[in-house]
Amino acid sequence: MPFVGAPRLVPELEDGYGGLRHRHLENLQETDRLRLAPHALRQVADQVRRQDEIGNLEEFAEGNRPIEIQGVEGIVQLLDGGYNAWIAAGFDTTQDASPPPKSEWTGTRQEHTIATWREVRAAIGRPDAVILDTRSDAEYRGTAVRARRGGAIPGAVHIEWTRNLTSAGEFKPADELRKMYVEAGVTPEREVLTYCQGGYRAAHSYIALRLLGYPRVRTYVGSWKEWGDREELPVEIPKTN
Repeated sequence: MPFVGAPRLVPELEDGYGGLRHRHLENLQETDRLRLAPHALRQVADQVRRQDEIGNLEEFAEGNRPIEIQGVEGIVQLLDGGYNAWIAAGFDTTQDASPPPKSEWTGTRQEHTIATWREVRAAIGRPDAVILDTRSDAEYRGTAVRARRGGAIPGAVHIEWTRNLTSAGEFKPADELRKMYVEAGVTPEREVLTYCQGGYRAAHSYIALRLLGYPRVRTYVGSWKEWGDREELPVEIPKTN
């Protein structure tokens, strides 16, 4: 899944991001920009209304996840920095939209990229696995309850998805991201299972880790809404430091 990057300088791609390919807007040919613009705007039209100051919305990431899950071959790109980066770079926008042409594609569902509640439960306490909670601090600590129960999956490491981003809404440099995750115990040799409330924020962190070259990353699509509602599943209320 290649990336289109926002117009900014980052570490050398070969040395920095070891997984998914990261590209910059200024490195695109003019024909690429013209081809990308109307297609991208059609795809994110429903999301633009919810654009916030961060710019690189978790919904954008979730829009790319089903494409990878279904094993679609070819180029799949995510605009680093989102709509705000496009505007800041001075590229054209439009309010006209038309449905994309019908086409056929084939793919094989990539089951290794998604996790069920059973698989997440089995991962609790496994030394070769880490469960990554990408929600807000209030959700993680159970003070903001958005399911039948509040709290977190036992043993989960908490790194809110917004910590992947700079203040401009772009992905942080690879070295900075890698340091943040490794220091929290989210290391490349472990299987990482991401979750949030409904899969959107978890998809963003999934992409950040895949961008870093982590080989085994899965998203728990049911996330906290399912886990918190299933009373037979264990819940932890993390202590406040």
